[in-house]
Amino acid sequence: MENILVPPVFRFSNTSLPSTLNHTLFLFTTLLKMEPRRKGVYGWFGMTVPTFDPENRFVASPFLSPLTLGIIRLVFAAYMTACIITEPILLKKGRRTRRNAKKFPAYFTNITFISLAWYTLPSQPNPSRLHDADRSSYFWVSGIYSIIYAITGRSPLAKYPKFLQLLHSLFYSTITTFPFVVTAVFWSLISMPPHKKAFSTANLQWSNISFHCLNSVFALFEVLFSAVRPQRWTHSLVIAGILGLYIAMAYLIRLTAKFYVYEFMDPSMMGALTAAYIFGIGGLGTVTFVVVQVVVWVKGFVGGKGVWRSKYDLPRWGIPSRMEDGSQGIEVPEKYSAVTHETSW
Repeated sequence: MENILVPPVFRFSNTSLPSTLNHTLFLFTTLLKMEPRRKGVYGWFGMTVPTFDPENRFVASPFLSPLTLGIIRLVFAAYMTACIITEPILLKKGRRTRRNAKKFPAYFTNITFISLAWYTLPSQPNPSRLHDADRSSYFWVSGIYSIIYAITGRSPLAKYPKFLQLLHSLFYSTITTFPFVVTAVFWSLISMPPHKKAFSTANLQWSNISFHCLNSVFALFEVLFSAVRPQRWTHSLVIAGILGLYIAMAYLIRLTAKFYVYEFMDPSMMGALTAAYIFGIGGLGTVTFVVVQVVVWVKGFVGGKGVWRSKYDLPRWGIPSRMEDGSQGIEVPEKYSAVTHETSW
């Protein structure tokens, strides 16, 4: 702290001001010193270092080799893709009508599920089952990237334009938040205890377990086994904004397709509780994001700070390697050498 330059207007002796005010002004000038690193949109969202993800944390794990991590991610992606393809077919051929099968893309569950499987691919997920799409997308691309990193020592993310790197970081925040929101909302509001209807048939048992239970299992795996550090708090604003846009889309669906995606969004049935449910779900998204970041921090605290690097990811001699703080939204004072906290597979 002694190397921080304090503006002349704030220079004072320890005896000239009360201790509390002294420390407060010192903290304020310290924050002023740090703030230039966060100028602009990228800095506001935590990208404060010149190189995005210099330790390749988005494609690596503290506990698994990059190859093992990539294979597991691809297995998850393959299963979720099978679910996404099979579910509308079963809806069409089962007792439910073809019209119900067409509603598949309107549910937030399905949108996030698809995204989780096909994360960051150019094609956009269907807006109806948003959370399923989100997870499927993520695991396909992150799995491929981890395998590329394992066999080359280079992450494809390093070649992305900065804007896409920011989107990748934000997308990671969504796929580690929305699945937990979906699971909580479904089993508490949509399928009321004791959940007899949710398990009334074999088809419903498989569907609800896959889309409303395993979704959170897959997301929890990413939280615990990826090397990504906690994201900056501003990502929670994006999460709240996405939830708000989905609510708007749900009412557009009501105006155009003449059905409510979820019954609790129907004011004629729920009355004033509709607004409470909507704002409550928005708040749940923010709280879930915070809880996930705390879990990631605890993981690092108990031994998950390292990165199991590819054996082809050789040190760049003469160029110090440090923890990726900017894209993770945290400040870490110490620096790490190119051979600290790493293992080769």
